[in-house]
Amino acid sequence: MTTVAQGSPPLTLTFLDDGQDLDWIELVPFVMPTPMP
Repeated sequence: MTTVAQGSPPLTLTFLDDGQDLDWIELVPFVMPTPMP
C-alpha cells in the first residue's frame, strides 16, 4: 500500500494511517465509488 500512498493525494495517507487492514478498504470508496458489501 506504500506505492498507492505515494501516488495518492495527502488525504489518502490519512486513510492508510487509520488502519493496516482497513487501509485499502477505505481507499476503495475514496478512489472508486463502488458499492462494497
